[in-house]
Amino acid sequence: MRNFIVILSVITLTGCAGMSKQDQGVIAGAGLGAVVGSQIGGGSIVGGFVGAIVGSVIGSNIGQQLDDRDRLIIEKEHRYAFENSPDTSIHRWRNPDNGHYGEITPKRSYTENHHLCREYETVIYIDGHRHIGHGVACRNHRGEWEVRN
Repeated sequence: MRNFIVILSVITLTGCAGMSKQDQGVIAGAGLGAVVGSQIGGGSIVGGFVGAIVGSVIGSNIGQQLDDRDRLIIEKEHRYAFENSPDTSIHRWRNPDNGHYGEITPKRSYTENHHLCREYETVIYIDGHRHIGHGVACRNHRGEWEVRN
């Protein structure tokens, strides 16, 4: 696993040469989120998938403002939305402890190489400021979600 993280870091940093710092942060956050999420999820791709979604928003410099309960609520809503929801349905969440809230919206479903894929939008509101993340996730051959971008 350590070798994978080092290789992923080198590839990510090499590919970021012409990008803004915020875009670099989004990519690094998504990659780190996927690795951490996978470990928290017991090595599952679903855990890595949710980590990458949250990581894409965290990389936009709001990560330090999210607490553990925020992350658990966000994970629950993403899992539910991708497993059960029709396109364009909005799943809202709120953390009563700190007032943070947000939503996950699966935007479009399609098939790619015989695998279900879903475009999504994640919105997190912290202290009245809106933070948005977008992406695509697809089921792999084992039926587990993988972030494709």
